[in-house]
Amino acid sequence: MEEALELRAEARKQTRTVTTVFSKLRSSTKSSNQKQDAEDKFTRAATIFLREEQFADAADSFTEASKCASSVYTAAALSGEAARAWAKANENERAVRMYADSIAKFAQKGPLRRAALLAIELGELYEKMELYDPARKTFSQASAWFNESGETSKAANAQLQAANCASWSGDYVAAIADFEVAAQRACGDIGQRHKMKGYFLQSGLCYLANSDLIGLERALKDKYVVWDRAFSASDQFKLLSALLQAVRQMDMRKFELALYSYDQKHRLEKWQVETCLLVKQRISNPSNPVDELL
Repeated sequence: MEEALELRAEARKQTRTVTTVFSKLRSSTKSSNQKQDAEDKFTRAATIFLREEQFADAADSFTEASKCASSVYTAAALSGEAARAWAKANENERAVRMYADSIAKFAQKGPLRRAALLAIELGELYEKMELYDPARKTFSQASAWFNESGETSKAANAQLQAANCASWSGDYVAAIADFEVAAQRACGDIGQRHKMKGYFLQSGLCYLANSDLIGLERALKDKYVVWDRAFSASDQFKLLSALLQAVRQMDMRKFELALYSYDQKHRLEKWQVETCLLVKQRISNPSNPVDELL
């Protein structure tokens, strides 16, 4: 711990010297060497602080190291380390700023994969903060970068995270769009195609939660069975079709039986159960009708 404090103090002294002595010079080998030495000392100090679980000090040292970095890539990497340390210190707003700085640098200079990986971390931090709208946007951007980098599996997973955020916040239109994008990206990856029917189920439940029965019917007939020809024979297709019919008929028993039958084979996720409960409430409360039921 004492070593880390000494290293950081030395590095700060060097950065002050560089600023005062060489501020008027456009380039200087001595200035450059001093900055590199300061970067090294800040980084070494940060590593020691991390080992001692002094996360705020580690984050502060990584932040200062990034300002001394000789390349955009190094600065981006150090900003990312600072963000992680701030997050561990529960300084979420500072973590968000450093993640944003790191992501912007990697997005500008590459590789995009690094920007995408950091965007996933930022999105998960937003989720922890229950800021679902920025989380969704961040995951969507990560998905686009993964897709551009040719990593279709990671792209689909990131889009799924975006969709989950939208559904948790009740933005079912956005959730539908995200689940369908995730399905399309999974379609392009042989190893991910088996997940498509799950994505279709997610988006289908969002159609129901959004009271858009016409939209669900069209999606089942015109999109999902086209994207995945085997979907029409799946349990997920049968469930959505049964739920669609039950809601149209305002038949509570048929709705419950369809869910029970499906749940015997495939356990419903917590948010899926909550979404179905929302739809069930609308069936039991005719004074709050579903839009465009028929």
